[in-house]
Amino acid sequence: GALIKAGAWVRVIGVPDLSNLSRRAFRETAPVFEHILGSYRKVSGFDHGLVELTLRIRRGPRTGIHFVWIEPELLRVRRTTRR
Repeated sequence: GALIKAGAWVRVIGVPDLSNLSRRAFRETAPVFEHILGSYRKVSGFDHGLVELTLRIRRGPRTGIHFVWIEPELLRVRRTTRR
């Protein structure tokens, strides 16, 4: 796929395998990944080969700012059209 750079817009096309998390961590993490699945997010950085996304959930039980680290293969870079 396309090279992912900081500041790029990417679409979340998959959820990482969270099966190795504790029950508590899974209950906190899984809903955030489900919330962003299919949406476009701006890349805020990188850490140990993972892409960092920063997001704000405005309503509901997960309201607040969240930091998510996700594998690059679960993302697609937004295509830009030139006119």
